[in-house]
Amino acid sequence: VGLSMNPIPPSRLYPLEPPVVVMSDLHLGHPASFIRDPAQIMPLLGPAKTAIFNGDTFEQLHFHRRHEAKRLLERLVELCLDRGVQPLLLSGNHDPLASSPHY
Repeated sequence: VGLSMNPIPPSRLYPLEPPVVVMSDLHLGHPASFIRDPAQIMPLLGPAKTAIFNGDTFEQLHFHRRHEAKRLLERLVELCLDRGVQPLLLSGNHDPLASSPHY
C-alpha cells in the first residue's frame, strides 16, 4: 500500500461551506486509537457542511497498519459524504502524504 491515500480530489476541497468543524489526531488504524469505527465520531459533526481533519487523521507510518488505516479513512470519507459533509484532509506527522495542502 502506497503512502499517498488522499481519496478526495483537489477540485472538491474548496470552497469551505459553513458550518465548519475541525478535528485532529484521530489516528485511525493506530493500535492506540480509541476510534475503531469512524461512525463513532459522526455525532460530533452536528450540522457541519465541512469537516477539516487537521492532521494525524490516519496512520501512514505504522507499516503493518496501513491497510487498516486506509480502510478506516475510506469509511470516514464515505460517512461524511453520505451526511452531506465535505471532508478536507490536512497532513500531519503520522499521515504526511494525506494531502497536498500542508497548512
